[in-house]
Amino acid sequence: MTPNTARSVIPGEALTSALVAAYDLPQPIDCELHVVGDNDSYYVHAGPERFALRVYYPNRYWLSGSDEYRFELSWLSFCHDRGLPVSYPIPRRDGELLSEMKALEGPRPWALFSYVEGTPVFPLQIEQHRRYGEFVARFHIESLEFSSPYARFAYGEAAYKGEEVLRGEVWGQGVGAIREWSGEAL
Repeated sequence: MTPNTARSVIPGEALTSALVAAYDLPQPIDCELHVVGDNDSYYVHAGPERFALRVYYPNRYWLSGSDEYRFELSWLSFCHDRGLPVSYPIPRRDGELLSEMKALEGPRPWALFSYVEGTPVFPLQIEQHRRYGEFVARFHIESLEFSSPYARFAYGEAAYKGEEVLRGEVWGQGVGAIREWSGEAL
């Protein structure tokens, strides 16, 4: 009997081949695993340029298919087009933003992103918190005009009040944690 694979990590060499097939990037191309997490992240070096590559972990209770990934990618493109400082998806040669690769557990969606230089700074100082708050407010204000042809699961007001049944048990735990934190019956 062959055991099922819950999750695999795709080798950088396989992703390098996929990048060469889908993008017009400077050569040589090297793809190196950076971190395995909710999604797997890779550094991509293409000639003198740098990129980030995300391999999504599929079959999450809150994600029902590729349209939800495309929604996120179209939102990041929108933010970039509005001048917001985000890592944005890089279109493939055919214009698509989302790719798919076969893995042991089934198809794994992936996307290539611009690379953002920077150094994490912790703990944040008061001025950095203020600037972060302004940045998040700008994201929210700009995003009011965002629309996408792709559907994404959204929590309605009723969900935040615990009145709506949602996919997965984690959300129920979250509502309990919110109730405990707020001290209110939501």
